Amino acid sequence: MMIFDCIKMPAIYVRDYCTKCIHMVGTNEHDRLYLDDDGHIQYFNLQNGCGTPDEYDFVLDPEGHDQNNLPFTEEEQIMYGLSNMDAYFGGVDLEKHKALLKEQEKQNEDLFKTLEWIFSKDNKEEK
Repeated sequence: MMIFDCIKMPAIYVRDYCTKCIHMVGTNEHDRLYLDDDGHIQYFNLQNGCGTPDEYDFVLDPEGHDQNNLPFTEEEQIMYGLSNMDAYFGGVDLEKHKALLKEQEKQNEDLFKTLEWIFSKDNKEEK
């Protein structure tokens, strides 16, 4: 059993081309990462003798998203309020998006205050 609170590294997932199964590297005792001759990280399964790039590929998450179908990481989506669909509409300027989100939050606060006043006891007494 692995205690993930102690590990300080990004989760790396691989997908088996044949079975389409995805798992986190390191959760199987047969998983190995190594550097190839070009200095790129590769995956190798000691049990079946297969690895990247021929029989496995790296994916970003357990759902199988990769660089082609998920331009924003889950962290970026949460941090900036993005969705996967944002990438398909010409790209997003993150600074502009953050400014728009801040303006939207201010408008929501103003709306909440207005609604609070409308439904307050004091306002009902004034009518």
